[in-house]
Amino acid sequence: MRDIPKGQSLIFAVIALAIVFHVATIQPGHQWEGDFALYTAHAQNILNGSPYADTGYIVNPKRPFLSPQSYPPVYPAFIAPVYMYFGLDIRAIKIANISAFALFLLIFQHYVRKRLRHPVSQVAIITAVAFSPWFWIAKDRILPDFLFMLIIYVAILLIDSAYNSGTPNWQRYLLAVFTGLVVYLAYGTRSIGLVLIPAIFLTDLVRLRSVSRFTLVIAAVFAMGYIIQNTVLHTDQSYTSTFLKTLQNNDGSTNNEDLENKAGEPASFDVKPFLSAIAKSIRINSEAYHQAMASYWVSNVSKTLDNVVYVTVGVFAIVGFLALLLKNTSSGDCLTLTYVCLLLLVPFIQNRYLLPLIPLYIIYIVHGLETMIYNRQLFDGRIGYYSTLGLLLVITLSYTGTYSKLRFDGFTNNIEKKESIELFDFIRMNTPDDSILISFKPRLLALFTNRRSSAYAWEDTPENYLDYFDRIGATHVVTMKRTSGIYEEKQFTDWVWRSTESFELIFENPDFRVYRIRKI
Repeated sequence: MRDIPKGQSLIFAVIALAIVFHVATIQPGHQWEGDFALYTAHAQNILNGSPYADTGYIVNPKRPFLSPQSYPPVYPAFIAPVYMYFGLDIRAIKIANISAFALFLLIFQHYVRKRLRHPVSQVAIITAVAFSPWFWIAKDRILPDFLFMLIIYVAILLIDSAYNSGTPNWQRYLLAVFTGLVVYLAYGTRSIGLVLIPAIFLTDLVRLRSVSRFTLVIAAVFAMGYIIQNTVLHTDQSYTSTFLKTLQNNDGSTNNEDLENKAGEPASFDVKPFLSAIAKSIRINSEAYHQAMASYWVSNVSKTLDNVVYVTVGVFAIVGFLALLLKNTSSGDCLTLTYVCLLLLVPFIQNRYLLPLIPLYIIYIVHGLETMIYNRQLFDGRIGYYSTLGLLLVITLSYTGTYSKLRFDGFTNNIEKKESIELFDFIRMNTPDDSILISFKPRLLALFTNRRSSAYAWEDTPENYLDYFDRIGATHVVTMKRTSGIYEEKQFTDWVWRSTESFELIFENPDFRVYRIRKI
């Protein structure tokens, strides 16, 4: 049996320590977030044999950005076995997510060892990724982030392996079929996984100057999965429709009247404002993600120091990316390009979309340091060794600054908080089964109360509120107080509180109020 190199043994030790840290610091409960509720409801439907999209959530056409009617099916299928054995056990599902993160780290360390040959650099990268505060925060959210990263990096390794010479054709085609399935799983976990397809084509063009049969087979297998998913379970039509309609507004905003059109209905198209909106979307998204990445480096010493670190590592990352791209292009490099382009175009700004890029970002930083400072003689000596350790120290200090600002004692707006449980119990026991709730958090209420729920459009007028409530047959309104830790538009809650002729208060605790809608 071949001995494991010392550097790799240290990498495995770092991964094991990180997983122990993540499991030991799991926070009880979950924040009041609707995404996790919808994924969990899908998992329930998979187990019960119920229609996949029948989650109790009613989409308000004036709030399309809140959520589509359904989410992709792979992550719900991933957590369904956990739900089957443990029920709605938040901790058990979080441990399943951390298990996916552990597998990701094992896949990632293999990718790192293929791209960087120096053990000290490999260990530094794995450590920086395994203990990143962004991933520590993500481990307490029941979302597909870790599963998506795992599948993405499996796909990257499979795609890169296709360029190895000497592989028999039949093995390459089998590999292409399997890779196509993995690429579909990435898309089936999170729709943004679609960027793998242009990334694969781009990799071909960079490395081969043409499109290979291997890539065409991947695309064909992916297309089959795409068609089946969008026909049977979940469709991205609502995302596409909202995206196009949003871009067609000159100011990049969403026109409510337009969004009330039926899903998929084509809107009038004007090229000039469309291009103008794309340019504005790129500018807005660039600023937002620039600020997000700047916040990755927090020392708690001074803002100036943080900015210096951010700019310095940014230069390292750019140099490292270009060096790797020119020396030995990986599909990961091409994915970085296509992924960033999509993030800049899509008007759904979410910092968690950056998570799959963070590991590559760390690779580029370390390799950029190697490229700019070291030559082979220096790197094999003490200067290279201590320089890499110095970079790791800077990263550690930055992480320490971030961790010092994080809570380890649970969430303020926790679904397992006494007031939240009181709210769920009251609705389940004191409202008819066919009730329809109006709330700022409709998906979560639908999951925990077994009542159909919808959101209100906060910019609406009172007349439009009441008209929408009447159209969907709403029976109750649930509002959040500031003490709940859940943000809600005060304009709406104040209006409901004042409008005693339309709403009857039937439940109140320190965090929530429930009103019955009067029939007028």
